[in-house]
Amino acid sequence: MKDERWTSVRLEAFDDELKPTYPEFMSESDVKALVEEYTEKGMLDELYQEYRNLPMSSQTAVFRRFYIYVAEDLIHQQLWVDLLKKKIPAFVICDPAREIHRNNCFSAAVGCALDLRVGTFYVERTFNERVLPEELIERCFDMADELRTPVVYVEENGLNQWMTTVVKSIMFKRKRLYDVRPLKAIGDKMDRIRLLGPLVNSGMIHFNKGECSGLIGMLQSFPKGAYVDLPDALAHINTVLRDTTGWSYLEMDGESLEKSRVIGEDESLS
Repeated sequence: MKDERWTSVRLEAFDDELKPTYPEFMSESDVKALVEEYTEKGMLDELYQEYRNLPMSSQTAVFRRFYIYVAEDLIHQQLWVDLLKKKIPAFVICDPAREIHRNNCFSAAVGCALDLRVGTFYVERTFNERVLPEELIERCFDMADELRTPVVYVEENGLNQWMTTVVKSIMFKRKRLYDVRPLKAIGDKMDRIRLLGPLVNSGMIHFNKGECSGLIGMLQSFPKGAYVDLPDALAHINTVLRDTTGWSYLEMDGESLEKSRVIGEDESLS
């Protein structure tokens, strides 16, 4: 359904208000009785899969509410004013695929800004593709340049020593020194992502809609979705919050790129 080359239609027996979409097939009383039956059995996800073609029930979803903004919003324009005036720090989180071959796994990266005055993260950039590690580092450094920050966190994995060599080589080629910091994955991946739930639902994390549709889609379908690369990269912000080594900025000129909107429990970007 996400492939733009196809025209797709999602059929469902009832909507969010339990109103039947085809009353001749299933009446409103039938719908309510069905929902009650599946609720008693603890099978709401199965109900939504079978009767609404959705991966899970909005009542059981980990991520139910998304605070989003677009380029025209004041919140976005103020964010870039603050970045350019060095009032708030930014950073990039890089999560390399564990295989070095291009066709195996997706690599992911998120570029974030942190307003320490109000305790809000802004997810400004995302990257999620099958690329070689050196290509991923290049893209992460590009992202860091855009966000006017030298701080790039890289998840540690089996490629540590090899990745260090790549990072040094790319910095030498760019003639720019980046503040590359290792991130150690803590605990199980799915548990790390679940810990994002309170931050996302409460609005501590805001999403740039134009850049984060893929990330939001993965969060909406978690844990039933096929991919969690971007949510896993974002989950490292809990580790970033514990980083006490300070923040720094790049001396760069740039253009400043307005009210935040919310995607509710049953609204989808996909």
